[in-house]
Amino acid sequence: MKKRITAFIVCVLLTTFSFSSAAQQAGRIPRIGFLSTVSLSSLSLRLDAFRQGLRDLGYIEGENIII
Repeated sequence: MKKRITAFIVCVLLTTFSFSSAAQQAGRIPRIGFLSTVSLSSLSLRLDAFRQGLRDLGYIEGENIII
């Protein structure tokens, strides 16, 4: 009788752990936004430097960060 109870508990635990790993949600990609009162052409150098700084830190636009 104890073997049946033990086998049942083991089956329940294995089933529970297999469902919990499948229930994980995919991570959301962080978004960076900014507001400016000047034209985009006057910000191009600063925006390029900002993007380069993010690349130096390991962020890839479109893959793990969105601007």
